[in-house]
Amino acid sequence: MHNDIAEQKDLKLKQIVSIDGLDIGSELMVITLDDGTTIRMYHPQECCEHVRIADTGDATAEDLVGGLLVEFYETSSPNGDEEEESESDSGWGMVQQWTYYNIRTTKGDCNLRWLGESNGYYSTGVTVRVSRPGTEEDSEEC
Repeated sequence: MHNDIAEQKDLKLKQIVSIDGLDIGSELMVITLDDGTTIRMYHPQECCEHVRIADTGDATAEDLVGGLLVEFYETSSPNGDEEEESESDSGWGMVQQWTYYNIRTTKGDCNLRWLGESNGYYSTGVTVRVSRPGTEEDSEEC
């Protein structure tokens, strides 16, 4: 079972008009919907961690822009659930966490894989923030 952010935040069937940052290595991705709502995916930097998009499943912004948002959900995997080449020599530490976002539209799908690395003390989670134009409380964290 997964937690559908699109359904929770009343984003289903809204059209995607732009996507910025859908690139390997990106630390921020922003999806803009036709009603002006933005979905920001990022990690608030603390100190000794590095969080970024590690894989897009070969999807590009063009695969999703123009489509209606059908589903948008997250799953995550702690260190060890998936065998991947470690980048621990980069100085970020030994703890890795994979966070997956599956975005389905009427035009195409995207399976994002974010990689968070740290020394084990700092969070490596991805924040999803939904901001709606013209509302007093400008954004909601998912």
